[in-house]
Amino acid sequence: MDGYDVVVVDRSKSFILTAFEDGAAQGAIRADLDPEILMVLFMGTVHALIGMQGIHKLATGDLDEKPERVLDALKALIESPGTGASMIRPEHLRDEHDQGELI
Repeated sequence: MDGYDVVVVDRSKSFILTAFEDGAAQGAIRADLDPEILMVLFMGTVHALIGMQGIHKLATGDLDEKPERVLDALKALIESPGTGASMIRPEHLRDEHDQGELI
């Protein structure tokens, strides 16, 4: 990476870290996890989705693949309890006693 790339990456990391720190201070994001760790989880998920989407589209020609379920799961993991972050267990993961409770 050249000098400009390093500046852009550092600025992006700083922006995301500040957003997580501010969100934790406001109670919107879990305060029990280190914001730097949350940043790694967030960035890793975004990078994986970008890469997986590209590979999937190249392999199958499927242009309709959407990452919303993964992003919804990430949101549910990082949001503070009680802020509306919840997920319903998908039907294919339910057993006969499971009515799709919040997970």
